[in-house]
Amino acid sequence: MAGNQTHRQPRIPTGHDDHGTSDRSPSVVTGPHAGYDRYGHLDHYYYRCERCGLESTDATLVEGCPRCRETEARR
Repeated sequence: MAGNQTHRQPRIPTGHDDHGTSDRSPSVVTGPHAGYDRYGHLDHYYYRCERCGLESTDATLVEGCPRCRETEARR
């Protein structure tokens, strides 16, 4: 990859409506966050559930955290 190329992250739905309110589960998922390899090069993007700490490169995490949903279902 050329040294002057910039990486653009994909446009991913955030799970928020036009008024800034959440339309998904109560768990807060942040991202995409940039992940780097050992040489400092951009390697991947990941998402994090702030409630339970689950991290995933799967963008569907913004629809709600499966770990938090499972925990809520057991209650």
